[in-house]
Amino acid sequence: MGKKILSFGVILLSFLFSIPHSGFSQEKDIEKLSIRVKLACSAQDNIRGEVESYLRRELRSLNDVILVDENPDLEVRIIAMEQKTTDGIKVGLVFSVVVLEPMADTIKFWVMSQGKIAYDKLAFMDKLKDDLRIYAYKAHWVRTGPIEELRSICQKIVARFDIDHLEEARKSHQQFIDYLKDSKDK
Repeated sequence: MGKKILSFGVILLSFLFSIPHSGFSQEKDIEKLSIRVKLACSAQDNIRGEVESYLRRELRSLNDVILVDENPDLEVRIIAMEQKTTDGIKVGLVFSVVVLEPMADTIKFWVMSQGKIAYDKLAFMDKLKDDLRIYAYKAHWVRTGPIEELRSICQKIVARFDIDHLEEARKSHQQFIDYLKDSKDK
């Protein structure tokens, strides 16, 4: 029983610390989910601008996504290249998409839950978090298509990211909100 409560406490703390640090001025603030996403895009010079623009536009269109450069909840790394024949004729595009989840906070909460770290060591853990680059590998896929469908390819990449990764966070968040409402009603 104690392990279940401890596990729930660690999950609850992880969730609460993942919420933006602006504080809650109203109860509705906690009901709004914000998922911090970092987009790292590498592409050939002649397509880089369009690729980044289309991907950022599609990600911004998701109401619960905030594009960030630091402290992301998820990181999407994309490499985009033109496909060419041996004669140099452009025949299409290929995208490699990797989704990562930074793990430094998760490690910190786990260590704290083990009771093996004193309060004065937390500052060290915060410093370590800034220097530590540990990621959980969430997914990798490749998407190809004709050059004239660049925008559509970017839309499909973001749609898959939304379905495979963001929908899970939305469901967990809704379960948490329901739990809070049920607790408040009792």
